[in-house]
Amino acid sequence: MLDSFGETDYRESRIGLGAAIKKDKVSMGLKFSYLNRRVSDLSSSGGIQGDFGIFVEANKFMSLALVLNNFTRTRLFSLTPLPTFLNVGSNIKVSETINLLTEVDWLIGGIYLPKIGLVAKIKPALHFHTGMQFINSSINLGLSYNYKELTLLVGSQAAKANALSHQVSIFKTFGTHEK
Repeated sequence: MLDSFGETDYRESRIGLGAAIKKDKVSMGLKFSYLNRRVSDLSSSGGIQGDFGIFVEANKFMSLALVLNNFTRTRLFSLTPLPTFLNVGSNIKVSETINLLTEVDWLIGGIYLPKIGLVAKIKPALHFHTGMQFINSSINLGLSYNYKELTLLVGSQAAKANALSHQVSIFKTFGTHEK
C-alpha cells in the first residue's frame, strides 16, 4: 500500500504491508506502515504504525467492520503518541450499484467522530465515493479504479475551516487463499 495525503504545507506519506485471512464470513487483517509527516520546509518525522481489523459479512446486504488504528502508539515530532482510534463501521448494500456506509471513529479516551458515505458503481471497475464527517463538517469526494490486483483511489476533502486536501492511494493484492 502506498498513500499520500495533503499539499505543500502539510503532507503525510505512508508505505505499508498487510496480511489478512478469511474463514467463512469473517476476515482478520494486520497492517504495518511507515508513516512520514512533513510540515512545509520546517520539519519531518517518521515512525512505524500498526493497524488491526476484523470484517464480518453479516448477510448478503450488510457487512460490519472493527478496526484498531495505531495500536503501536506511533510518535512523531514529540514524545506524545499519535491518537489511537477504534473504528466501527457498516456497509449496507442498497442496490447492485449503491452501497451506504456508516462509521464511528472513537478516539480512545476522547471524542466520537460519526461519518456517513456512499459508494456508487459507475462501471464494474470504476466507483464514485462521497462522504461527510460531521464534527469538522468536511465533504469527501473520490474515484477508485480496479485493475486486476491493483486499486487506485484518488480523492479530495473540503473542510469548513477552508481547508482542501487531496489523497492518492495505490493498493496491490499479492494473492488470495481460501479453504
